Amino acid sequence: MKKIKSLFWIVALVAAGYVGYQYFAPAGTVYVYRTQLVTRGSIMSTVNATGRVNAVEMVDVGTQVSGTIKEIFVDFNSPVTRGQLLARLDPEFLQSRVEESRAGLAVARASATRAQAEVESARRNDARNRDLWERRLIARIDMENTETQLRVARAALAEANSRILQAQESLRQAETNLSYTEIVSPIDGIVISRQVDVGQTVAASLQAPTLFSIARNLTQMQVEANIDEADIGRIREGQRAICRFDSWPGEPFEVIVDKRRLNPEIIANVVTYVVILKVDNDENRLMPGMTANGSI
Repeated sequence: MKKIKSLFWIVALVAAGYVGYQYFAPAGTVYVYRTQLVTRGSIMSTVNATGRVNAVEMVDVGTQVSGTIKEIFVDFNSPVTRGQLLARLDPEFLQSRVEESRAGLAVARASATRAQAEVESARRNDARNRDLWERRLIARIDMENTETQLRVARAALAEANSRILQAQESLRQAETNLSYTEIVSPIDGIVISRQVDVGQTVAASLQAPTLFSIARNLTQMQVEANIDEADIGRIREGQRAICRFDSWPGEPFEVIVDKRRLNPEIIANVVTYVVILKVDNDENRLMPGMTANGSI
């Protein structure tokens, strides 16, 4: 009887332990499975780069003569046409050079007129003495003297004519320099930069100083992006890319790779190459100098 009771209590304790373990034990991990049909697609490799927005064609307008800015007719963002007057230098000094050259030309022409008269006089004397020499009325040396005088007069006339040409060239150069006092636009476009003010003196002794920067067309812009040498081999002309700008967050702009420049640039000991990305700007939302983040 005692063995039966002991066996009963053993079974009861085992059952209680099992129930307690099932009650107090932590729940097991539940796995949820999701299925998807197999499809065929493409793997895309992307090259990221940062660059600056610039106009496709930018012209720096300078001056070939030195002087003081007398008038300015355009300002920032002014649309201009080819041949339009942008600014004018004070022409007083160069105008005096033109008048001086004209006076020099007049003197040269007067000298040539006098030399021509001397040639005519020497020719008549030579013809008269030749006639007298043939009739043996004068000495031979007299005839030779008039021949020499004629040659000298003709040489003086040639020199006078050369001075006329020299004076004409000086006048032409002075008039050309005077015309340079009027700064005109070489292209149709819009003024991006104006670097001078009225009263400012510009010196063109070594190189032409830049007065204005004009962009031909802002509806077509370009991004100059720097690509590392490790990625430049994957860039091809005509590839499509995406550019994003801080001024237009969340709005991607489609661009096209236009060209890869061969000139290397070293930035922080890393060799990079400039890649030109063409972007349409029909709505004039992009402006020169903006930062572009491109993904090619």
